[in-house]
Amino acid sequence: MSARPDGEEPGDFISALAHDLRAPLRAIDGFARIVEEDEGGRLSEEGRKSMEIIRANAARMGELIERLLAYARLASAEVELLEVDMESFALGAYREAVPPEGRARIEFDLARLPVAAGDPRLLKQAWANLISNAVKFSSKRERARIEIRGERLGDELVYTVRDDGVGFDMRYRDKLFGAFQRLHSAREFDGSGLGLAIVRRAVALQGGRVLAEGEPGRGAVFGFALPAAGAGT
Repeated sequence: MSARPDGEEPGDFISALAHDLRAPLRAIDGFARIVEEDEGGRLSEEGRKSMEIIRANAARMGELIERLLAYARLASAEVELLEVDMESFALGAYREAVPPEGRARIEFDLARLPVAAGDPRLLKQAWANLISNAVKFSSKRERARIEIRGERLGDELVYTVRDDGVGFDMRYRDKLFGAFQRLHSAREFDGSGLGLAIVRRAVALQGGRVLAEGEPGRGAVFGFALPAAGAGT
Protein backbone atom coordinates (compact mmCIF):
# COMPACT_ATOMS: atom_id res chain seq x y z
CA MET A 1 0.00 0.00 0.00
CA SER A 2 1.29 3.45 -0.80
CA ALA A 3 1.37 6.41 1.55
CA ARG A 4 -1.42 8.95 1.50
CA PRO A 5 -0.77 12.28 -0.31
CA ASP A 6 -0.63 14.16 3.00
CA GLY A 7 2.17 11.91 4.22
CA GLU A 8 0.04 9.88 6.63
CA GLU A 9 0.58 6.15 6.34
CA PRO A 10 -2.50 4.01 5.50
CA GLY A 11 -2.10 2.06 8.72
CA ASP A 12 -2.17 5.27 10.76
CA PHE A 13 -5.27 6.46 8.93
CA ILE A 14 -7.12 3.18 9.48
CA SER A 15 -6.09 3.12 13.14
CA ALA A 16 -7.27 6.69 13.72
CA LEU A 17 -10.56 5.99 11.96
CA ALA A 18 -11.17 2.85 14.02
CA HIS A 19 -10.43 4.67 17.25
CA ASP A 20 -12.82 7.49 16.29
CA LEU A 21 -15.60 4.98 15.64
CA ARG A 22 -15.36 3.54 19.14
CA ALA A 23 -16.99 6.48 20.97
CA PRO A 24 -20.23 6.73 18.94
CA LEU A 25 -20.51 2.94 18.95
CA ARG A 26 -20.24 2.83 22.74
CA ALA A 27 -22.92 5.54 22.91
CA ILE A 28 -25.29 3.56 20.69
CA ASP A 29 -24.84 0.41 22.76
CA GLY A 30 -25.04 2.32 26.04
CA PHE A 31 -28.28 4.14 25.24
CA ALA A 32 -29.85 0.94 23.89
CA ARG A 33 -28.95 -0.80 27.16
CA ILE A 34 -30.46 2.07 29.18
CA VAL A 35 -33.70 1.84 27.19
CA GLU A 36 -33.80 -1.91 27.81
CA GLU A 37 -33.25 -1.51 31.55
CA ASP A 38 -35.41 1.55 32.21
CA GLU A 39 -38.18 1.15 29.66
CA GLY A 40 -38.14 -2.58 29.03
CA GLY A 41 -41.45 -3.16 30.78
CA ARG A 42 -43.20 -0.63 28.57
CA LEU A 43 -41.69 -1.72 25.28
CA SER A 44 -43.70 -3.83 22.88
CA GLU A 45 -42.35 -7.20 21.80
CA GLU A 46 -41.25 -5.59 18.55
CA GLY A 47 -39.54 -2.80 20.49
CA ARG A 48 -37.60 -5.27 22.63
CA LYS A 49 -36.51 -7.19 19.55
CA SER A 50 -35.36 -3.93 17.97
CA MET A 51 -33.20 -3.15 21.03
CA GLU A 52 -31.69 -6.63 20.87
CA ILE A 53 -30.88 -6.16 17.20
CA ILE A 54 -29.28 -2.76 17.87
CA ARG A 55 -27.07 -4.14 20.63
CA ALA A 56 -26.15 -7.27 18.66
CA ASN A 57 -25.06 -5.17 15.69
CA ALA A 58 -23.15 -2.79 17.96
CA ALA A 59 -21.27 -5.78 19.37
CA ARG A 60 -20.52 -7.03 15.87
CA MET A 61 -19.31 -3.58 14.83
CA GLY A 62 -17.11 -3.45 17.93
CA GLU A 63 -15.50 -6.74 16.96
CA LEU A 64 -14.94 -5.46 13.43
CA ILE A 65 -13.24 -2.33 14.78
CA GLU A 66 -10.89 -4.43 16.91
CA ARG A 67 -10.01 -6.59 13.92
CA LEU A 68 -9.47 -3.49 11.81
CA LEU A 69 -7.09 -2.12 14.44
CA ALA A 70 -5.18 -5.41 14.50
CA TYR A 71 -4.87 -5.28 10.71
CA ALA A 72 -3.74 -1.63 10.76
CA ARG A 73 -1.09 -2.24 13.42
CA LEU A 74 0.59 -4.79 11.16
CA ALA A 75 1.48 -2.00 8.73
CA SER A 76 4.08 -0.68 11.18
CA ALA A 77 4.93 -3.89 13.01
CA GLU A 78 8.57 -4.48 13.86
CA VAL A 79 9.56 -8.09 13.28
CA GLU A 80 11.65 -9.91 15.87
CA LEU A 81 12.81 -13.38 14.87
CA LEU A 82 12.88 -15.81 17.78
CA GLU A 83 12.57 -19.57 18.18
CA VAL A 84 8.84 -20.39 18.30
CA ASP A 85 7.23 -23.60 19.54
CA MET A 86 4.58 -23.93 16.84
CA GLU A 87 2.84 -26.89 18.49
CA SER A 88 2.21 -24.82 21.60
CA PHE A 89 0.92 -21.89 19.53
CA ALA A 90 -1.44 -24.08 17.50
CA LEU A 91 -2.84 -25.81 20.58
CA GLY A 92 -3.27 -22.49 22.37
CA ALA A 93 -5.12 -21.04 19.38
CA TYR A 94 -7.48 -24.03 19.32
CA ARG A 95 -8.24 -23.76 23.02
CA GLU A 96 -8.99 -20.06 22.64
CA ALA A 97 -11.23 -20.65 19.61
CA VAL A 98 -13.24 -23.53 21.09
CA PRO A 99 -14.51 -23.55 24.70
CA PRO A 100 -14.30 -26.88 26.56
CA GLU A 101 -18.00 -27.60 26.08
CA GLY A 102 -17.63 -27.31 22.29
CA ARG A 103 -14.68 -29.66 21.84
CA ALA A 104 -16.64 -32.92 21.97
CA ARG A 105 -17.93 -32.41 18.42
CA ILE A 106 -14.47 -31.67 16.98
CA GLU A 107 -11.74 -34.23 16.34
CA PHE A 108 -8.63 -32.10 16.71
CA ASP A 109 -5.54 -33.79 15.27
CA LEU A 110 -2.34 -31.89 16.06
CA ALA A 111 0.79 -33.49 14.60
CA ARG A 112 4.32 -32.68 15.67
CA LEU A 113 5.31 -29.35 14.18
CA PRO A 114 8.82 -28.10 13.41
CA VAL A 115 10.04 -25.20 15.49
CA ALA A 116 10.10 -21.95 13.50
CA ALA A 117 12.26 -18.86 13.53
CA GLY A 118 9.65 -16.12 13.52
CA ASP A 119 7.97 -13.29 15.36
CA PRO A 120 5.91 -14.77 18.22
CA ARG A 121 3.26 -12.04 18.17
CA LEU A 122 2.70 -12.30 14.43
CA LEU A 123 2.66 -16.10 14.46
CA LYS A 124 0.15 -16.13 17.30
CA GLN A 125 -2.16 -13.97 15.17
CA ALA A 126 -1.68 -16.25 12.16
CA TRP A 127 -2.52 -19.41 14.09
CA ALA A 128 -5.49 -17.80 15.83
CA ASN A 129 -7.06 -16.71 12.57
CA LEU A 130 -6.41 -19.93 10.67
CA ILE A 131 -7.77 -22.19 13.40
CA SER A 132 -10.79 -20.02 14.20
CA ASN A 133 -11.47 -19.99 10.45
CA ALA A 134 -11.43 -23.81 10.34
CA VAL A 135 -13.71 -24.02 13.38
CA LYS A 136 -16.17 -21.56 11.90
CA PHE A 137 -16.47 -23.10 8.45
CA SER A 138 -16.86 -26.63 9.82
CA SER A 139 -19.43 -25.55 12.43
CA LYS A 140 -22.41 -26.84 10.45
CA ARG A 141 -21.15 -30.40 10.65
CA GLU A 142 -22.43 -32.59 13.48
CA ARG A 143 -18.90 -33.99 13.82
CA ALA A 144 -15.98 -31.97 12.51
CA ARG A 145 -12.30 -32.79 12.02
CA ILE A 146 -9.43 -30.31 12.06
CA GLU A 147 -5.89 -31.42 11.24
CA ILE A 148 -2.73 -29.40 11.92
CA ARG A 149 0.39 -30.40 10.04
CA GLY A 150 3.88 -29.04 9.55
CA GLU A 151 7.00 -30.11 7.70
CA ARG A 152 10.19 -28.86 6.17
CA LEU A 153 10.08 -28.77 2.37
CA GLY A 154 13.34 -27.60 0.87
CA ASP A 155 14.16 -24.17 2.23
CA GLU A 156 10.69 -23.64 3.73
CA LEU A 157 8.75 -24.71 6.79
CA VAL A 158 5.15 -25.35 5.74
CA TYR A 159 2.26 -25.36 8.22
CA THR A 160 -1.32 -26.24 7.31
CA VAL A 161 -4.77 -26.32 8.91
CA ARG A 162 -7.20 -28.73 7.23
CA ASP A 163 -10.94 -28.82 7.94
CA ASP A 164 -13.86 -30.80 6.55
CA GLY A 165 -16.21 -27.82 6.33
CA VAL A 166 -17.92 -26.02 3.47
CA GLY A 167 -14.76 -25.55 1.40
CA PHE A 168 -14.46 -23.07 -1.46
CA ASP A 169 -14.11 -22.83 -5.22
CA MET A 170 -10.42 -22.60 -6.21
CA ARG A 171 -11.30 -19.95 -8.79
CA TYR A 172 -11.61 -17.52 -5.88
CA ARG A 173 -8.46 -18.53 -4.00
CA ASP A 174 -6.66 -15.21 -4.53
CA LYS A 175 -9.71 -13.29 -3.32
CA LEU A 176 -9.76 -15.07 0.04
CA PHE A 177 -6.74 -13.28 1.49
CA GLY A 178 -7.94 -9.78 0.59
CA ALA A 179 -9.31 -7.43 3.24
CA PHE A 180 -13.12 -7.57 3.52
CA GLN A 181 -13.34 -10.25 0.85
CA ARG A 182 -15.95 -12.91 1.65
CA LEU A 183 -17.26 -15.92 -0.25
CA HIS A 184 -20.11 -16.48 2.21
CA SER A 185 -22.67 -14.02 3.53
CA ALA A 186 -22.65 -12.83 7.15
CA ARG A 187 -25.93 -14.70 7.63
CA GLU A 188 -24.22 -17.98 6.74
CA PHE A 189 -21.03 -17.40 8.72
CA ASP A 190 -20.32 -14.46 10.97
CA GLY A 191 -16.99 -12.70 10.69
CA SER A 192 -15.13 -9.52 9.84
CA GLY A 193 -13.64 -10.46 6.46
CA LEU A 194 -10.19 -9.60 7.85
CA GLY A 195 -8.95 -12.87 9.35
CA LEU A 196 -7.13 -14.26 6.34
CA ALA A 197 -5.92 -10.79 5.34
CA ILE A 198 -4.27 -10.55 8.77
CA VAL A 199 -2.67 -13.96 8.20
CA ARG A 200 -1.27 -12.91 4.83
CA ARG A 201 0.18 -9.65 6.14
CA ALA A 202 1.62 -11.24 9.29
CA VAL A 203 3.30 -14.01 7.28
CA ALA A 204 4.58 -11.65 4.57
CA LEU A 205 6.30 -9.50 7.21
CA GLN A 206 8.38 -12.58 8.10
CA GLY A 207 9.32 -13.31 4.50
CA GLY A 208 6.74 -16.05 4.13
CA ARG A 209 3.76 -16.82 1.94
CA VAL A 210 0.22 -18.10 2.40
CA LEU A 211 -1.43 -21.08 0.74
CA ALA A 212 -4.96 -22.37 0.27
CA GLU A 213 -6.69 -25.33 -1.33
CA GLY A 214 -10.34 -26.26 -1.24
CA GLU A 215 -13.36 -27.80 -2.90
CA PRO A 216 -17.00 -26.82 -2.32
CA GLY A 217 -18.56 -29.12 0.24
CA ARG A 218 -15.34 -31.06 0.82
CA GLY A 219 -13.36 -28.84 3.17
CA ALA A 220 -10.30 -26.66 2.83
CA VAL A 221 -6.63 -26.40 3.67
CA PHE A 222 -5.17 -23.05 4.66
CA GLY A 223 -1.64 -22.46 5.77
CA PHE A 224 1.62 -20.61 5.40
CA ALA A 225 5.27 -21.21 4.65
CA LEU A 226 8.20 -19.53 6.37
CA PRO A 227 11.90 -19.48 5.47
CA ALA A 228 13.57 -22.48 7.10
CA ALA A 229 16.96 -20.81 7.58
CA GLY A 230 17.82 -20.78 11.26
CA ALA A 231 14.75 -22.77 12.27
CA GLY A 232 14.65 -26.07 14.10
CA THR A 233 13.11 -29.30 12.78
